[in-house]
Amino acid sequence: MVSATGAVAGTPVGAISSRTAVESLQDQFMTLLLTELRYQDPMDPVKDREFFTQLAQFTQVKETVSLRETMDKALELLTVRGNASLLMAASNLLGHEFKAASADGEFRGVVESVGLESGLLYLVSGGRKVPLDKVTWIGGRAE
Repeated sequence: MVSATGAVAGTPVGAISSRTAVESLQDQFMTLLLTELRYQDPMDPVKDREFFTQLAQFTQVKETVSLRETMDKALELLTVRGNASLLMAASNLLGHEFKAASADGEFRGVVESVGLESGLLYLVSGGRKVPLDKVTWIGGRAE
């Protein structure tokens, strides 16, 4: 069992990759299994069914961790592609007039560039970053 300090004593759980944790669990499982086999009562050996149940449970944990890593990589890829799509779509706004709600009332400007910061799309006008969710109106190209 992995404690709150991680598979390696004194190491925070977040600092250990899931692969390292699984390898550590695998080593611990094999050590425990060999110790159990070495010191078992010869008159009452470990039942095959119990052994295979434990092995199947361990394999299931290992596969679950592997699936989680695959899903994390897929999510990261989708996020990157989604962000690129957002930027491409927002680039169509370059040169267009817009209005946006701001703390000091309404801000009017022309889209000079677009950007993405912390997953949020923003427009740049006059050196000012305007989050896209604050835009209330987008007009035609400025002349």
